[in-house]
Amino acid sequence: MLLVGGAQAEAASSSWSWLWFGGGLATFYASTNKDVYAPGEVGSLYASTQLGSMVSSGSAWVGVSFNGGSASCSVSGGAYASCSGSGSFTAPMAPGSYTITPDGYYASPSSLQGPAPSMTISVVAPPTNGSCAATHYNCAAGTLGATAEYSNSFQWWCDGTNGGSNVLCTEWKASCSYTGPLSWSPGCSANSTWSTSSGNSVTITNTTPGLIGSEQYSCNNGSWSGPTNQSCTSSCVPSYNSACTSPANACGQTNTGTYSCTGTCSASTPSNPAGYGSACTSAANACGQTNTGTYTCSGTCSASTPSNSSCPGPTASLSASPTSVAYGGQATLYWSETNATSCSAGGPWSNQGTLSGSGWTNPLYSNTTFSFQCFNVAGTASPVSYASVSVTAPPPASCSATTIGSCNLSSTSSGGSSGSCSSGYVGSCSYSCSNGTWSVSS
Repeated sequence: MLLVGGAQAEAASSSWSWLWFGGGLATFYASTNKDVYAPGEVGSLYASTQLGSMVSSGSAWVGVSFNGGSASCSVSGGAYASCSGSGSFTAPMAPGSYTITPDGYYASPSSLQGPAPSMTISVVAPPTNGSCAATHYNCAAGTLGATAEYSNSFQWWCDGTNGGSNVLCTEWKASCSYTGPLSWSPGCSANSTWSTSSGNSVTITNTTPGLIGSEQYSCNNGSWSGPTNQSCTSSCVPSYNSACTSPANACGQTNTGTYSCTGTCSASTPSNPAGYGSACTSAANACGQTNTGTYTCSGTCSASTPSNSSCPGPTASLSASPTSVAYGGQATLYWSETNATSCSAGGPWSNQGTLSGSGWTNPLYSNTTFSFQCFNVAGTASPVSYASVSVTAPPPASCSATTIGSCNLSSTSSGGSSGSCSSGYVGSCSYSCSNGTWSVSS
């Protein structure tokens, strides 16, 4: 057996044979199942021989082996006797072209045997697909192809081998981040955190009062470059830092401050006093009445106490029962009021300072009128209320016995008359009685 290694070769014939010519010819054959193998692939070997037509008796043998596998056969007999054999082998791991020659062969009789033939097989690596590595311009499998670099990424091809597929790989460039402060002439500054992806730029804007400016930084795969496009100039209004006054609140109060670089006043309008504008109630007048208002800037209530003149007017009521009595009789008086703080009696009676009540009159001997009047807290008087009681006239009074001059008078009822001369007098006399009073008769 002979092994010949080398570079990957084109496919060769998958069989070979030996021939022997002459009297008693024999034909020898040997072959593989194919002519191209993958590294370590298992293949098949075949061997066969046949006696020729001119052989009346004889024998033949053939054997072949390759890389751990073998096949052989032997035959004896007459014309056209044949045999065949097979075996397996493992293809070498190294790609290349390999030559296989027979282990041996013979025929009986052995005259005129042909030359020993050979056969070639190829070991070819399997297809490998291209595969990307983690970093740019590197392949985990396959071979590096075309490459390109962009502002925010790298790209490259990993080409497959032995017919494998190609793949396009991309690695994104690292972004950039920076936390301030930053400053640039003649006094601009900024303090913040800036970040952007590779291939982009950020603009830093000045925050120092009284100046306006900016500068730019560019990001390239995690690294900043710059600054570029720097500027820093004064931009404040002429009134910058001079005194200013805020707008007034509802009470006219203000705050003071200074003008900013842009001309705005730093002072803000003060808050209105606590409670300003909220509802409040005035003090009550004598009858409990109030007014509503709101709290003023000074904290006082805008509502004033209502005048007592707005209090409800008083009323007075007086009545008598019965309204007619006998001579010397008594009646009951009833009195009451509304919205009054004091009341007074008029006529022959007294309410004793009370606002309501009842009581007996004194004995009445003539028609009598009583009055009652009340006053509220503001001093407003009510209309006077009257109650009248009529008294029935008494019977006429009789005249008592008496002597008037020389005329003796005896007790006589009203309307009667009496008279007689006293002792020692002669003649006549007469007096009339009228309601207890004597008068000379005509």
